[in-house]
Amino acid sequence: MTARVLLLNPPSETVGAGNQRLTRVLYPPPPGGLASVAACLLRAGHEVVIRDLVLEPCPTEVLVQQALALRPDAIGFSVLGPTLASTRELSSRLKTALPGVHVFAGNALPSEYPAWFLDEVPACDAVVVGEGEQTAVELVDSGFSRPVAGAVRRGDRPEDFEIRPQISDLDSLPFPAWQLLPYRKYRASPQLLFRSAPTLGVLQSRGCPWSCGFCAQNYLWPQVRVRSLDSVAEELKRNLVDFGVRHHGFFDSIFPLKKGYGAGLHESLQRAGLLGKLRLFCETRADMVWEEDFTWLRKAGLHLVFLGIESPSEALLRTQDKIRAMYDVRQAVATLARLKLRSYGLFVLGLPGEVAADREALLELALSLPLDVASFGLYTRYPGSPTARQEGAAPQDLTSCNWGDVEELAAEQRRMMKAFYLRPALVARHLLRREIAMDRLLAGAFSLLAGPGLRPPASDP
Repeated sequence: MTARVLLLNPPSETVGAGNQRLTRVLYPPPPGGLASVAACLLRAGHEVVIRDLVLEPCPTEVLVQQALALRPDAIGFSVLGPTLASTRELSSRLKTALPGVHVFAGNALPSEYPAWFLDEVPACDAVVVGEGEQTAVELVDSGFSRPVAGAVRRGDRPEDFEIRPQISDLDSLPFPAWQLLPYRKYRASPQLLFRSAPTLGVLQSRGCPWSCGFCAQNYLWPQVRVRSLDSVAEELKRNLVDFGVRHHGFFDSIFPLKKGYGAGLHESLQRAGLLGKLRLFCETRADMVWEEDFTWLRKAGLHLVFLGIESPSEALLRTQDKIRAMYDVRQAVATLARLKLRSYGLFVLGLPGEVAADREALLELALSLPLDVASFGLYTRYPGSPTARQEGAAPQDLTSCNWGDVEELAAEQRRMMKAFYLRPALVARHLLRREIAMDRLLAGAFSLLAGPGLRPPASDP
């Protein structure tokens, strides 16, 4: 039986009321998890509507009226910590307006703490634990009337919960249903990808072979699985031909995962007739920048690489179970520069045990490397991260900013951003390359000089 399903990406506290903290130099990422769940629901024969309330804010009253016109049988929420309050409010209002609707939720917060979440969000009828595609389809197929593996329904006994095995064949999943979203409005932030263009994400793998304490990748994907590179190429071709999108980011925790993937992707794109038609970016560890692979990736269209540097302090990194030698960082950045690939350094402020001297060493390292772009993120315990689990973190402590001395860290973040970006040599480098439009360069400078410190919104896995 066909059901109508409304999927929501709720507003996040990290971007402020009405998304006031989103500017011309900061954009929300496309919600890949919702798009993948939607694709599976469509394949199962259901009707699906997605609303991304981060990208397109909407007054609650208007959303309720739209839902009344749609008359959905089920409403699903993708919930990260900072979206708990808006999820609670929206689900309550929607349930009041549509008493018979079934409400379910997934993603990091409810998946990690399902029983607590059901208590916190009284309008929610079920929580999806782990990967959501198959569980969401079975919940909707069943009308929420019977137990489903991977789901915790209100009223179910804890001992009756059945873990759903991870999806072993990622090639069997349909491509994300970007057509249900305003896909041309998604941009990679200009300070990340320079001249901004419609940007979508693609995953070649799920899971990560590492278990860094600050990362929550493995809460959802505890085992690493990979797609064939031909499947990735076909998805990229679909996005280019059907949607006109040529700019893509690999949203894997690490890409490439293995040596040989660079040549393999180049070959797959060549077979698909995509060479010279795409621009790509990816994220990796400094000790996994393999010159041969990245040479092939550049030929395939790669132009920017995010490097997880975090901190120069090996002692601080060890507290997060991350081991990496400093020479790897310098060698990685030098390799990317030699290949004419842009480099984006990812640093973290506020790691447990950090002192003022550690921050000065971090800034000194950032300024000494020939990086093109850098960010100085604030350490956060995310639901499902090894650190949060080891510390036995209470879920209510993971729903917003959960670090101490936030004002001090925000001031340090702004100081480091100014020190990095307002260097005449760096500004001149970007101007000479014509990689940043002048209006966006001015907007970025104004944000650094005048605006409050920004914390990028969390992404949807």
